[in-house]
Amino acid sequence: MTEEDARLVLLQAELNAIQSAIRNLDTTMFQIKGWCVTAALAIGGFAVAYHKPSLLIVGIGAVIGFYLVDCQFKLVQRRFITRNRILDAELRATGVMQVLKGAGNIDIVGTAVFPGATLRGALYSRSDSLSFRSLA
Repeated sequence: MTEEDARLVLLQAELNAIQSAIRNLDTTMFQIKGWCVTAALAIGGFAVAYHKPSLLIVGIGAVIGFYLVDCQFKLVQRRFITRNRILDAELRATGVMQVLKGAGNIDIVGTAVFPGATLRGALYSRSDSLSFRSLA
């Protein structure tokens, strides 16, 4: 296997992982919004049915909680979208074959690791929002 072949495999793995993460986070955020609506309607229904307006405060708290969880997932998803855009722009500007030969400004490493995460006992961090390192 040549170096270009290895870099192509890593690039494909990274792009597939990024796309999969974006789709999975979309699904999770949709579920969170569904749970929020369900919980808010249930708590609101109980508040009206049992004449307990104080339950509305619990409902508002639940909505705020679901909102914060949704925001956290959206931040993670935006990191993946940013990396996807960086890869796309570099591939368009430099050309796929040139990037596979090592030209350009991006590292092809195969997987995404968040700062502070450990992988095989090593601690990785970079100044940008994501660190990308190879599993090999």
